[in-house]
Amino acid sequence: MSPKAPGIHMSEQVREVLDAEMIRHVLAAPLARARCPVCRRPVPRTGPVNVVVSISGPHQDIYFAHRWCAPSAVMAGRHPVGLAGATGMTMTALLMQDDTGLLAGLVAERKSPAYLHPLAPGAGLTDVGMADALARGFELLARLDDVPGVELDWLATVTDTGAEACQLVIDPTTLFYEGAVLIPPGWREVAARRGWCVLYTGTGFSDPATGDLTVERLEAAAAAGTLAGARLRITWTTAR
Repeated sequence: MSPKAPGIHMSEQVREVLDAEMIRHVLAAPLARARCPVCRRPVPRTGPVNVVVSISGPHQDIYFAHRWCAPSAVMAGRHPVGLAGATGMTMTALLMQDDTGLLAGLVAERKSPAYLHPLAPGAGLTDVGMADALARGFELLARLDDVPGVELDWLATVTDTGAEACQLVIDPTTLFYEGAVLIPPGWREVAARRGWCVLYTGTGFSDPATGDLTVERLEAAAAAGTLAGARLRITWTTAR
């Protein structure tokens, strides 16, 4: 008999593709930070949620979805139909303080966490986005004011459009982010003086009730071991 968790529904189809150990991991997973990959809203902390598995090659992505958004089922592909927003990302620019003065930061927040099971004996449940970030060269930060030692071999290009929101492109060859970002006053000058900014990434930084991202929530993520960061070079262009 596999353990049962009230509020977490797992269909027989899903149970057939997961081994007993992974079923225990899934049923014990905290729902407090999980967001439905379909509507991107937080799932109830105690359920009900449906477990959805998508399979691509040697990997399984495991999602927690609202009952009314997606059935508990097995789908093919890393981005199955109906779950295309699972890796949606927002970008926020903000100024922070470290031991040497002001620091320019970019926060890439993944709104909908997905979980990976690498189909290896004894393997645990891993946040897909965090695993990808660490593979790209990010490092986990124990404190928000710890400046990452690694500088990504990427380039962030900010196009000044004359409006409040600038266009930001990071690493066009293996695109990490492309879209608008609101640059606060003084951010450009701090980034230019340092020659780089800090790019943070993770999931669940924003307050679910207000949608606001705060330094306090970033500090809490660092203390919990769920904040990754790296240094990023910045260039500026002007829209024609």
